[in-house]
Amino acid sequence: MTARPFGDLTFGDLAEIGGLTKGGVQALDKADLIPHGSAVKAAKRVGVIGGFVAAGIAPIAAGGIATLMPDLFNRYDGAEHSNIDNLVWKVIKNGTPPYLATSPVDAGELWYHEQLYHHWSDYPRGKAIFSDAIVEVVDRRFVFIGNWTPPNRKISVIGADPEGYSIAGFIKSWDRSGNVNVDPAYEEKSGDWISNIRQNATASLRVNISLAIRNGFDRLVEYKTGKWKR
Repeated sequence: MTARPFGDLTFGDLAEIGGLTKGGVQALDKADLIPHGSAVKAAKRVGVIGGFVAAGIAPIAAGGIATLMPDLFNRYDGAEHSNIDNLVWKVIKNGTPPYLATSPVDAGELWYHEQLYHHWSDYPRGKAIFSDAIVEVVDRRFVFIGNWTPPNRKISVIGADPEGYSIAGFIKSWDRSGNVNVDPAYEEKSGDWISNIRQNATASLRVNISLAIRNGFDRLVEYKTGKWKR
């Protein structure tokens, strides 16, 4: 993997990011569920997997659904949305603070996150923020996507319900080995249709994948600096 602020990420580092065991991460890698060649992409993927595991999904199955996130959210870079870029923009829009002024040429999201982490006034640790990417799986059949917005704020978007959720796909199969088959939703559904499915769900699983990534990056910083150990 590409070197980042902490050097090459190890299986142990990725385990901290995902809140998983080292063996669990090795099993995910063996199943080709963690991208190679980029520390940031690997870290993001494991962070998302950790989010689904926290919601009660077994690691390998969580890895399978996590691989779908970039496509579901139209992330053409192949990486999940951490929202760190928006946090950085919010900080620098009125002038770049000294702690971000000397960024290395190859600075990526791990580097920017580490700088923000040490400045609490600029970084809402453990908090959802506007435009975080959220995925909701309903009745193990429907996949909805949305973005976090303040409570009680109504969204007016074509093809979305009042909470801003739209249909992204239909699950055809999802086995214990992590193989997930999702048919993309090529046609928009009405807000009423979406609301009906979501409000009358027998069960739903909701993950803020952006927050899962940032929380995972937080754990990595804490692990590397010795502030926290599992």
